[in-house]
Amino acid sequence: MDIPEIHKEILELFKKYKYNWETDRLSFEKFTIWSDGVSQLLHLDKDILYSKLSELFWSVSSIQLSLGYALKSRHTCKYPKGVKGEAFDEASVPDMIGISEIHFYYHLNNGWESISSTYYLS
Repeated sequence: MDIPEIHKEILELFKKYKYNWETDRLSFEKFTIWSDGVSQLLHLDKDILYSKLSELFWSVSSIQLSLGYALKSRHTCKYPKGVKGEAFDEASVPDMIGISEIHFYYHLNNGWESISSTYYLS
């Protein structure tokens, strides 16, 4: 499976869960034009404003991709919500950590990291 196919599948999952693909609404070219106009109007340093907007765009992109891959991985997880209960011996521990769970929790973690770093941009 190549990247365009994976991206198409992620977009379909976003539609299924009624999430917006925000970077479709955030044209990087329009960001550049807007930041030029705002920096002139408000007498701001053009490079600093552009840098912050660029960081914001890539942060939103990272969040979307992480969430998309987590949603994709979730469909093959045996235990997407984790496992509750007590295990007193090795035989009681469910065999829950498969490759799907590793991908799912990895991408969830990346999503939270992206959200956290976006929060600290301000």
